[in-house]
Amino acid sequence: MFRMIEIEKYPCNDKREADKRETEIMKELKATLNMVKSYATEAETKERKRTWNKNFIETKHYNIFKTQGRHRRRSRHLFRRKEKT
Repeated sequence: MFRMIEIEKYPCNDKREADKRETEIMKELKATLNMVKSYATEAETKERKRTWNKNFIETKHYNIFKTQGRHRRRSRHLFRRKEKT
């Protein structure tokens, strides 16, 4: 369990500014408890998605996904026959 403490009062106009500042502080303090950033730039988001897609393809989850797709394509005719009768 962890405790959340207020580090500073930060005047901001909207939530987006507050999220940016929170991310800056997390980087400064090298925080590791909260792994989800409150704000990410467009470039960071693209890189995160690229990394996730690469990892997904390299894991067994992708193989399971491909196998399920082959099974659906192979048995498509069985479902069509049931619908016609």
